[in-house]
Amino acid sequence: PQAGQVLKTSKSYQVNWKKSVEGPVHVELYRGTDFIRTIRFDETQPRFYWKVPKTLKPSKDYFLRVFYPEQPLESATSGVFRVKHRY
Repeated sequence: PQAGQVLKTSKSYQVNWKKSVEGPVHVELYRGTDFIRTIRFDETQPRFYWKVPKTLKPSKDYFLRVFYPEQPLESATSGVFRVKHRY
């Protein structure tokens, strides 16, 4: 997601990143400083579609963290985005 983007629950959005190290990554969701959940384990492709769970609380301070479990300091974060319920 792009910084400032509004994501609606139950819709799918593309997540992508540039690979800096070979190997699988984990993708985690945060709200502010709070870890919410891991949305992908051992993802090997630098692109996938993520369906925003309808159980997520609406908020304007979500972001994703992508990291290599073998090298956790090799990480990147998305811009901060907003989640709204889809009605």
